[in-house]
Amino acid sequence: MRKLLVLLVLAFTAVPVVAAATADTADVQATLETEAFFDSDDADADDPAIWVHPTDSSKSTVVGTLKNGGLAVFDLAGNTIQRIDYADEDARQNNVDLLYNVRLGGLTRDLAVVTERGLDHLRVFAIDPAGSDAADPLTEVTVPNPPVVFEGDTDIAAYGIAAWKDDDGRAWVVMSQRHQTNLLLVRLVAGPGGTVGFRKVDTLRLPSTFDLGHGRTWTPCTEEDGEEPQVEGMVIDGRDGTLYAAQEDVGLWKISVRDGAFEHPRLFDRVHEFGQAYTRTPDGDEFVCEIDPGSPSAGSDYLHADAEGVTIYRLTGATGYLLASSQGSSTFLVYDLRSLRLLGTFEIGGGPTDHVDESDGAMVVNVPLGTTFAQGLLVTHDGDDEPNDDATNFKFTRWQDVAGPLGLKVDTQHGDPRR
Repeated sequence: MRKLLVLLVLAFTAVPVVAAATADTADVQATLETEAFFDSDDADADDPAIWVHPTDSSKSTVVGTLKNGGLAVFDLAGNTIQRIDYADEDARQNNVDLLYNVRLGGLTRDLAVVTERGLDHLRVFAIDPAGSDAADPLTEVTVPNPPVVFEGDTDIAAYGIAAWKDDDGRAWVVMSQRHQTNLLLVRLVAGPGGTVGFRKVDTLRLPSTFDLGHGRTWTPCTEEDGEEPQVEGMVIDGRDGTLYAAQEDVGLWKISVRDGAFEHPRLFDRVHEFGQAYTRTPDGDEFVCEIDPGSPSAGSDYLHADAEGVTIYRLTGATGYLLASSQGSSTFLVYDLRSLRLLGTFEIGGGPTDHVDESDGAMVVNVPLGTTFAQGLLVTHDGDDEPNDDATNFKFTRWQDVAGPLGLKVDTQHGDPRR
């Protein structure tokens, strides 16, 4: 297994920030929302993935991670139709992604892959083709006694995830490591009795220290000694093998993943806090980080830490939009996928639901999904589901309600994830 190490200094002049959007942040209303999940019940919504039904798009579903609360599956009305929880109190489902028509061990199935952060495992679930009509849309098919992913302390376990199939039908998964800058590329393999495991292929270590020029370097503030700026939100454009990864306290990366190897990582946008001075004050076993707002920023005016969920709206050819969650400002950024130029920003709030705040995961599809989402669907995590205390959930937003205010395209003919 080849290990690619990115030097821990990255020249400021080598990573220009994308051009800033000039329009004000657009106001977008969500159409509906799921039930609230309460941290007091050990259920904390985090990352969604939209599964498209093979023949009847109205029966498509949304899979969401609930951390210690396991997994939930929702229909397109936002109703919970399945909950999967684990008896092991250390289990913690963090991020989820989907694969279609994966052939392994003589079986062809749609799969949901999930990072099990508490135990450092990769969990795999077969998706019932009946979709929302199924009694239990997900069935676990993880290999027995699954191996750990990163082979270390479970506090630095598998975290973010992105999955895709190549032109040869092989299924690949990239996972990030909590509190570290490491990315791991694995290939799914058949296990006994129709189960699914993985084989490690390559690793990439992103920087944690950056060169600002003129003899100055900058390292993001961390709350624990030994902690590095981690990656969570990730998405793969399977058309050309490009990974887009959000390093929370740093910014957004574009990374080629071809022929089983990571290549050419490029930081194309940086959080506003990039380069700013801060104070790190002890607080028990951890530290409190306070950014000096008056210090100069070497980052974006729009992307505020943490950089979180990223997702792709695919258009014809290799074109489309990259959406990213700016958690620190509770807004979303839209980039042109080819040039990575920032096209605009929007927030979700008002109307039938409360405002989307501190969003982690997000996913968009432009396939018509029944009558309500006939021009596509964006699902976002909401980190503060008002008026509930200590609650989170997922918001469902029609794509045309995002596209209209920002002048974006609505294209229901391209980008079907099944193709």
